[in-house]
Amino acid sequence: MNNVHSFYHLVTNHIRDITPLIYTPVVGDACERWSEIYEQPEDQGNLADVIANWPKPKVAISCITDGSRILGLGDLGINGMGIPIGKLALYTACAGVCPKMTLPLTLDLGTNNKSPWDDPFYMGSRHRRCGPAEEQSFLDELMAALTSRWPEIIIQFEDFQPPFPALDGYKEHYACFNDDIKGTGAVVFGGIINAIKRSKLPFKEHRVVFLGSGSAGIGYFARQNDRGRQLKSFDEGMDYVKPTILIGLSTLGDVFTPNILGKMATWNTAPIIFPLSNPSRSLSVTSSVPLKPMAALSLLLDHPFRRSPSPILSARLQHTPRAKETICKALSRALDEDEIARGLIYPDISRIREVSVIVARNVIRTAQKDKVDRNIAIRDMSDADLETWIKARMYDPHSEVQNFESQISGLSSSPHICYACHK
Repeated sequence: MNNVHSFYHLVTNHIRDITPLIYTPVVGDACERWSEIYEQPEDQGNLADVIANWPKPKVAISCITDGSRILGLGDLGINGMGIPIGKLALYTACAGVCPKMTLPLTLDLGTNNKSPWDDPFYMGSRHRRCGPAEEQSFLDELMAALTSRWPEIIIQFEDFQPPFPALDGYKEHYACFNDDIKGTGAVVFGGIINAIKRSKLPFKEHRVVFLGSGSAGIGYFARQNDRGRQLKSFDEGMDYVKPTILIGLSTLGDVFTPNILGKMATWNTAPIIFPLSNPSRSLSVTSSVPLKPMAALSLLLDHPFRRSPSPILSARLQHTPRAKETICKALSRALDEDEIARGLIYPDISRIREVSVIVARNVIRTAQKDKVDRNIAIRDMSDADLETWIKARMYDPHSEVQNFESQISGLSSSPHICYACHK
């Protein structure tokens, strides 16, 4: 039986084991073989008509990609559809966004990768990717069509190349964001904050080296001037900076060698290393690298909170210009006593829905403080009451499954309405 509530019931009960199957690392393999496993291409034509055909009356968030820069895999064309589907599934399982209110979209604008052209099963257009002006026109029409049908929709851009499609032009008129820049950037920086606290070294004394770049890297930190010095190699850069924090964004596997890690351990009593490259097989360091001599290492190896959807619940309930800053701080403060005692820099993934509520509460409070909040009825709520209000607006697959089972057994004759979908 194909039942969406049973699926998310399973996911939320086994969140640690299933999130890697929904998103990284498995989603990269799914994207590379998308045309082999999916057989229902959407009709092409007028975008407003296509959007009007979507059967769900209300959509809260749409995740959109053009498939041009999927993880570290490059231009996959419409095969990138696995990314919006996987990301929205995480939002449902971990942040309580009702699955009926999500809309994954992939724009078929061609692909500069010729291997799909030779694939008889490829469902996308077999021509080079259209130019910036044509893509801009397409996006303008799409944004208008989406917001015309669902005025309060949140639009997420994902894995575009370049990574910021018209954000400067859209952000004043639409509720939109780039997850690599704001979402992932905020989540990673929240972990950096906690790692710095553990290091006992003052924040201003830390030195950071990035290997690689991309939109996620820009989202993590703003680049500082290198004083005109041109460094010719990664090793030379390491020896020059002697970083306390090392972040891998290169999509090159195993470049954080035992020699590099040994230097980090020599220079620092508590080095901080975040190998963040995608896909997971391209991590800068893998578990095969011996780490026993580096007991003080703060090492993030594909931690599930990298994919954290906590910011999405906040975005759905309240928009604020200071969301990224608030999310960083709220996430860094969300550790409980047990997690602090265990030396964690992120909350345990089993608490992801609880953490999503904490982050959402903090974002709402920031919006209220900045006088940009939209719901005046919740201004005077206590923190406990506000969290109860937030939880009531989260999709709960467990209650949905119970109701489904009750209807089947004849215990409930009235049609059920998903409360989260109507808030």
